[in-house]
Amino acid sequence: MTGRVPPAGCMGICRAAHLLEDEVVLVLEGEARRGLRAGGEGRVRTVHAERSGDDAIVDEVMRQAAVGDGRGVVVVTADRVLRDRVEAVDASSRSPG
Repeated sequence: MTGRVPPAGCMGICRAAHLLEDEVVLVLEGEARRGLRAGGEGRVRTVHAERSGDDAIVDEVMRQAAVGDGRGVVVVTADRVLRDRVEAVDASSRSPG
């Protein structure tokens, strides 16, 4: 992400969800991957989904759970099916609005 700033919408969503103190993982799929390089800068890490974005989000939730450091995972999404999927693997979810 060197030289690139995450979309303003990302930080707006994080502010609305009260997540500014935490690591933020931004999952991009399809053409959106061209906007930011995969990698991290500060507390924001960008992941490029190789297949569906929803699958990549669930994979990230499970990866964090496997770390076992006790941190909770919150997924910000308006997608009800994705909410159900991440809650099934012990994450919580919040609406972006």
